[in-house]
Amino acid sequence: MMKSTMAAVLLGTAMISTAMHARAAPAARESGMTQKVTVRVDDVRYAIPRDYLDGPLEPGGEQQHALLLRAMLPGFTPDLGDAGQGRARDRMLVNILLEEPAVKAGVAQDMLATDYRLYAGDLTAQGMTTRAHRFEPAFDGLRRVADLDESSERWKRYPDVYIEGDEQHPTTVMTCSRAGVGIVNFPQCVLAFMAGRIKVSVHAERDQAPNWRALRTGALRLLDDFQAQAQAQTTRGK
Repeated sequence: MMKSTMAAVLLGTAMISTAMHARAAPAARESGMTQKVTVRVDDVRYAIPRDYLDGPLEPGGEQQHALLLRAMLPGFTPDLGDAGQGRARDRMLVNILLEEPAVKAGVAQDMLATDYRLYAGDLTAQGMTTRAHRFEPAFDGLRRVADLDESSERWKRYPDVYIEGDEQHPTTVMTCSRAGVGIVNFPQCVLAFMAGRIKVSVHAERDQAPNWRALRTGALRLLDDFQAQAQAQTTRGK
């Protein structure tokens, strides 16, 4: 279970890192907001304008195990290419990854706690530890883990780990890369939180880290809007 969890987290991170610096393919943008794709993650149904979709959907119908979206700051608007190209565009781009619950023996797992322990370096060959870490104050209520192992491979990729809430049940986990650590040239942060049973990860440039509350609020509002659009579709179909 732990090996598969680690692989999923690292794969998802690599997937987002690639998408963060990819260029949007030319498309007929005039219909991208009116054409909606209806999908379901876990038991939540969304009607999503095509301009927000980033990458292909899984085949086989509405149900998706994960879903990757793209939006532009500050208003979580669709990516219409009007922010230009290059670093200026990258600084305003966010990716939003939705993941269905991780279930073991019929019980939904605490995905944020697993993420936190993974990036805090508490996942060892012997299993997951739950040692208490030393913290220092950080951004707007987040606490930074201050005793990470700087010799670890994980630290070279994401040296800064922040949490909201307690270590056993964090309500938000943010991991950030840092320029000059490892092979990082363009540092980014991954802000993870829950929307019901669904794990939401917002990937943004590191200079957005102090705005983590606005990122979380904006992403949740966007998802609420997609849910409302799906409900409206259902109502019209009756």
